[in-house]
Amino acid sequence: MKKHFYSFSVILITLLILDIFTKFLVRKYIDLNESLPLIKNILHITKVHNTGAVWGILQNNNIFFIITSIIILSILTYYFKDLAKSNASVFFIALIFSGAIGNLIDRIFFGFVIDFIDFRIWPVFNIADSALIIGIIGIIFLNPTNKNDKNKQKR
Repeated sequence: MKKHFYSFSVILITLLILDIFTKFLVRKYIDLNESLPLIKNILHITKVHNTGAVWGILQNNNIFFIITSIIILSILTYYFKDLAKSNASVFFIALIFSGAIGNLIDRIFFGFVIDFIDFRIWPVFNIADSALIIGIIGIIFLNPTNKNDKNKQKR
């Protein structure tokens, strides 16, 4: 368990620092809605204030997302021991935690989430959003219930 907690902590802290640092740079050096091309028409850094969820859905619900984030983080903390059965599950749980905490910090301190990664064909997002989505998808694929359902379908 200690090994899992150490791995979890390293992943969580690393991603959280990366998320906070990149958002700080965007906040400091880029104006709202300004777009800087890294690879023209493919990848831009575009500063957006998002008061909604991933991909800008449910705009202007900041309090709802603060409360929801706190509840989800509390539930994951309570069940951490049960969920952290493998290195992969610890990795995905750490991604979820880092993403939720990174965006929660923005919501509490600024009233919105700073998004900036812009692929032009996709809504603008940030590192925390990426971590959350990858973590959730990873946990879904690791879920033993899904494996049992697949085994039942084979029979």
